[in-house]
Amino acid sequence: MDLKKFIRSFGYALQGILTLLKTEQNARVHFTVGITVGALAYLFGVNHLEAAVLFFAVALVFIVEITNTAIEKLLDLVHPENHRQVAFIKDAMAGATFIAAIIAAVVGFLTFWPYLARLKPSSLPSPLPQVESTAIGFSHQKQESLLGDRTANTLFTTRGQYANDRRLNASQPAGSRIQYM
Repeated sequence: MDLKKFIRSFGYALQGILTLLKTEQNARVHFTVGITVGALAYLFGVNHLEAAVLFFAVALVFIVEITNTAIEKLLDLVHPENHRQVAFIKDAMAGATFIAAIIAAVVGFLTFWPYLARLKPSSLPSPLPQVESTAIGFSHQKQESLLGDRTANTLFTTRGQYANDRRLNASQPAGSRIQYM
């Protein structure tokens, strides 16, 4: 076995991937989504099995995209004019890429949904700004959750929006700054 030749083959493979990313928009999209999925997996602390399944789903899409692009380029070289069979092959490969992407999206949804469902709204930054508001009064409401019934006092504001009182500092007077939910 020639070690130099073996090492050079990795360089050729890397060059092929870089060329693909430079020239193919869909490959860049799949690559970006793959990096995003990896970052989310790290941030959510998915377990090893979930990480492996996510990795294989992302890799499947990228491998099919590479194969699709290679076959399209080969067909363009061998048969540059329009032909019904060439169009069929290209469409079939695009369909394979699409199916792989759908499968990966389902895997991502099934993996990340439990982590997303556990996020509490109070732990996320609010997209709405904090505004001054004068409190009209408290209302005692019974709310149902997946964990059973719970009771919460709700502070209604002059704009009809509300925030649960547990998010307010009890020492703040009515009309002080609150964050809408």
